[in-house]
Amino acid sequence: MKISLSLICCLFISLNNFAQSAKRTYYGNTTTEFIEFVNDKEISFLIHVDGCLGGMYYSGQGLYKIKNGVLKVKVLSHDKSLESYSKVIKDSTINSGCIIKGHVLTENGDPLPGVTIVYQIGKKIEGIMTDYKGYFFKEIKGLHISNIKVTYVGYRYCNIFPLDYKMTEYQIIMKEPYYDFLDNQTLKGKLMLDEKTNKFSIDKIKINNWL
Repeated sequence: MKISLSLICCLFISLNNFAQSAKRTYYGNTTTEFIEFVNDKEISFLIHVDGCLGGMYYSGQGLYKIKNGVLKVKVLSHDKSLESYSKVIKDSTINSGCIIKGHVLTENGDPLPGVTIVYQIGKKIEGIMTDYKGYFFKEIKGLHISNIKVTYVGYRYCNIFPLDYKMTEYQIIMKEPYYDFLDNQTLKGKLMLDEKTNKFSIDKIKINNWL
């Protein structure tokens, strides 16, 4: 019995050590950047690539392959905390048509002037912009408004959804730097790992189909 318990303990310790050694984490130029190889198939990552408008962030979890120094990640889920978002402040029923109004802000609470709000009325695409204090207002009479997208250069876009025959007021928080990465896409880039410092660098990132 003692031998059996000893063997079980040794096996548990060996498996535990293997699991720990299989998980490898590397860090980028900043403390927020990381690539974690969870095991020989799964990966978790937050990568920043320099470029105009502050560059691009890619963040999520998925499956990976490494071949000839090239990392390919099939993204199964992305980090939704990086997305811009909206919330309804006031909502009331009106007799016909709809009214959308709201305030567009940064994460720091600063108003964003000149933000574009594009929407669809029937088959027509129209748009308005926020004023110098970040406010917008649009009244649509007799027709349904749909597919509202809020966009601003350098920020992640935001989709908002109006209700039929409603006057709806929104607060919209735009997040930066620009981030646009969806599930079921593939991140592919040249990867360099430094085993001594646990650092990584990656460049020439492309988004394409999983290979």
